[in-house]
Amino acid sequence: MGRRNLKQTLLLSATSIVLLGGCAEGERFKQETDAIPPEKPIFLWSEPLNGGARIYYSLPTDDDVLGIEASYTTEAGKVYSFLAYYTQDAVDVYGFGTVGKHPVSLRTIDRAGNKSETIVQTVDGDSSVIDYVKETMALRPSFEAFFVQWKNILQKQTHVSANFSYTENGSACERSVVFTSRTPEENQVIKGLPVTPETPVKASMQVEDVYGNSASMDFGTINLLSDRILPKENWKLLPADTIMGGYRQANGSQDDGQMYEVIDDKNDSEGLKNCYVTRASVPWNIIIDLGAEYELSRIVMHQRYTYDGSVRGAYYRADNVRSFNLYIWNEKTAAWLPVLTGAKVETPSIARMDEDYVKWGNAGDMFYIYPNNPGYTPRTRYVCYMALSGKYISEITLYGK
Repeated sequence: MGRRNLKQTLLLSATSIVLLGGCAEGERFKQETDAIPPEKPIFLWSEPLNGGARIYYSLPTDDDVLGIEASYTTEAGKVYSFLAYYTQDAVDVYGFGTVGKHPVSLRTIDRAGNKSETIVQTVDGDSSVIDYVKETMALRPSFEAFFVQWKNILQKQTHVSANFSYTENGSACERSVVFTSRTPEENQVIKGLPVTPETPVKASMQVEDVYGNSASMDFGTINLLSDRILPKENWKLLPADTIMGGYRQANGSQDDGQMYEVIDDKNDSEGLKNCYVTRASVPWNIIIDLGAEYELSRIVMHQRYTYDGSVRGAYYRADNVRSFNLYIWNEKTAAWLPVLTGAKVETPSIARMDEDYVKWGNAGDMFYIYPNNPGYTPRTRYVCYMALSGKYISEITLYGK
């Protein structure tokens, strides 16, 4: 049997063992009542694993030997036990929170449940999931939200918490948000903290594995970023079919939708058929003259609601735009600069009833222009919204300064 082809059982406690046997070895598993403990195992060598070690051993030759039990006590004082059967030549032990040497207890077990004297062997462990996650943890302030990010290349389950301390109405407040994940990369957005850009917030993150090992990272005092809704009074649409920097303005107003309605500060939930409808093939563009130069931070788009008279309407279905790019005009190079590409309007996963879709659709779908590193674009006067799917859109709103 190859040394890598191992089957092991994680014991929930040092006294709870489940053994399974095949027919050919039935005699070995007969119930015994003797109280004679087996001989100790002999340690041969070990190999470091991520957060653990593989320990090779030799067992006594007694007929009633069933296997070996390896136990490890974590820095938090929790004991975890691992079992390998007599047919195996190694046992994997996990729970190491740090790289380096760790003591592991080894005992032989027989079919009567007797255990040998314990031998303690120091073995080396490699980097654990704690090490890898901590190295990649990031917490950044954004607009009305905080971004938390990390990578988990081992894809082992971890609990990652983002912790905040701040003052609200003169009282000290603390809040923690915990994520449980084993995915290789996570990007999470935390909203709803009762703080403003003027409120200093102490922030930190902590990662914990399933064995109770943990590590923290302090991000000091940070503040939310500040932006505002850009006024639309001076916005203008380029004339239909106008070409600017190689991109053509959409073909005006068709069917029951008017192009100017995408910048009239109303969405389709506030006025029947307050939307733009086009028969043009994708991609099609809406080029907006903002009337002055701004630095952009976010975009909110509203979908068309009216469709068939149902409660849900057309929200998150039909021919609403579901993906788009956003460009700003670079005056120096006389060219469009992409600032948001492949943005997708996701159907709300928590929506269960038509009313849920209406709630989300009425609020609009918000996108950070720089989702991985929140900030502002260079100053610009012209914006090109490029629809990559669909033919309906109700309203475009921009944030910035």
